[in-house]
Amino acid sequence: MSKVILVTGSSSGIGNAIAEYLGKKGHRVYGASRSSVEAKHFTSVKMDVTNAEEIENVVSKIFISEGKIDAVVNNAGLGVAGPFETSDIDEVRKAMETNFYGTINVCQEVLPFMRKQKDGYIINISSIGSVMGLPFRGFYSASKASVDIMTEALRMEVMGFGIKVCLVHPGDVATAINDHRLVAVKENDDAYGATFQRIYKEINEDVKKGVKPEKFGPVIDKIIHSKKVNRNYYVGHFTQKLSVRLKKLLPDFLFEMLIMSYYKM
Repeated sequence: MSKVILVTGSSSGIGNAIAEYLGKKGHRVYGASRSSVEAKHFTSVKMDVTNAEEIENVVSKIFISEGKIDAVVNNAGLGVAGPFETSDIDEVRKAMETNFYGTINVCQEVLPFMRKQKDGYIINISSIGSVMGLPFRGFYSASKASVDIMTEALRMEVMGFGIKVCLVHPGDVATAINDHRLVAVKENDDAYGATFQRIYKEINEDVKKGVKPEKFGPVIDKIIHSKKVNRNYYVGHFTQKLSVRLKKLLPDFLFEMLIMSYYKM
């Protein structure tokens, strides 16, 4: 059965792959991004998730045109990396505005429509990094952890209205995130600079070896056809998904040792 779906951050990467896949499956997909893009299987719309007016206009037009909004995939996000002590706080705010507040903005706009139709799916794209403070990516982990806790609360608040809410946690994904990630580090950082540059190079290499973004379309399609939706879905290489379980099972000091050993800290 064809569904009406809004996917944010659809200009490239995971969002584009999800929107294209769902469109091919026969769903009516609106892919939102800060600038309209060419799309084969979905309708591209201009919408910045930090702009309340643009969100209101797009969501209202979709509902007027389609008569419903069955699902929203909150995928728009920014990567940010840098040492905690010396990071540029303005860059940190930019990431939080998109990753956390942007997700809130879209959710608050679509919820009245979903409550009215007594049905709907809200799928927030988080990260495997949200369950652990990764060195030099602590602010990114924090922004996604905020999404996790907010989603956990929202899930319970709207369950009685027939709205299903969940999180999808990607590990490393082979996208162009390296090209767009905010690097919140000062020049001539004698304390952290050399270590950060070495680890940042490893981070970029891990992304290049990540899973393909096309892996996410079938996951989203399965969720929006499920009567019972889990709170969390993890998508990534085995070792990255295993790290989530290890974080729960191992003593804190041992898990920290594993992370620091991986990054040779």
